[in-house]
Amino acid sequence: MTSYPFYNDYDTPMDITGYAVCYGIILFSFGCRKEMNFDVIAFHISRNEWKRVKLHTSVYFPPFLGRAVVIGKTIYSLHWEEFIAFSFKTYKADDGSLVYYLSQQFRLQGLEIARPPLRFAWDRSEYLVHLGNLEFFHVNTGCCDADLPTQYFCITMFQIVVGEGGTNMLKTIHSTVLSADVEDSGLNLALCFTPECGDYEPEECVNQPSQEETSLDENLLFTEHWRKYKKEDMHIRYPYSAR
Repeated sequence: MTSYPFYNDYDTPMDITGYAVCYGIILFSFGCRKEMNFDVIAFHISRNEWKRVKLHTSVYFPPFLGRAVVIGKTIYSLHWEEFIAFSFKTYKADDGSLVYYLSQQFRLQGLEIARPPLRFAWDRSEYLVHLGNLEFFHVNTGCCDADLPTQYFCITMFQIVVGEGGTNMLKTIHSTVLSADVEDSGLNLALCFTPECGDYEPEECVNQPSQEETSLDENLLFTEHWRKYKKEDMHIRYPYSAR
């Protein structure tokens, strides 16, 4: 990769909260807990080029936590047990450069997650695993007690279904709590996967932008290049360091 070009654009250090890979592009989600700032940056692999992603006003917090799941033209991510779908589009500007645009499609609540006998107190981490089609695993863990030699893992299988009126809904298929003996400070989730499922991330954009897509719609509402997110989203965890 070429050097990251946006270091001097931030007033405070930013952390990588998560990422997504689609169409030969890596999307990095950045956030800062202290000032509640966030940003989304794209790296085009074949062009070896960094680009800031334009954000719709519906995106008001760091969008990815860990590795997001890409299925077709939709990016699915977690946000504190909330399931969120994002749309990522690429436009061609008049000068031939690429413009990236991220917007939120929908947010779904209602996962029926089995809870451990003790509440997670700190170092909480979670991960989203794609099982194929529109079925997923949600894995959730954390530390309950510093003196407890056991750590609990909440594993929930769910799917996206179409409810009445054609709206998307979450259907919990199964949820269970497993325990493991741990030493020292316990475990954080860094990567979860199932060996049976392949990688669904699209590798390249097959079709070039059409003539109608050579410029952005003037009616699209963009946020500024980086912005503050709402106070109620302060509980976001930042598992990766970008310093």
